[in-house]
Amino acid sequence: MALKHRSKNIVTTARGKKIDSEALRRANETVRAVGNVPVNSRGDEIGPNGKVIKKREEIMNEYNSTNPNAVAHTQEKPELPIEETKVVDGVTYVKRGGVWYTA
Repeated sequence: MALKHRSKNIVTTARGKKIDSEALRRANETVRAVGNVPVNSRGDEIGPNGKVIKKREEIMNEYNSTNPNAVAHTQEKPELPIEETKVVDGVTYVKRGGVWYTA
């Protein structure tokens, strides 16, 4: 028997009813969102008849490929040079950038 997914987003109202916001969000994922932008609650672009024109992933990929500042290109930080080395009780410590680290 499969285990039922238990949501952590269950709240109890003042009247004692339980509301699972995660299940509510999943149930209404394809419903048109309220507002002027023609999207559903997932972020998919939809047409006048409610059909999905462009998926959310396509919109995000298009934006990230055309906007160079959209995605942070992270690089590994260069390791700071060792300023000082100390051995205390058999443990070696090195000082980098004014902070002591174990070696």
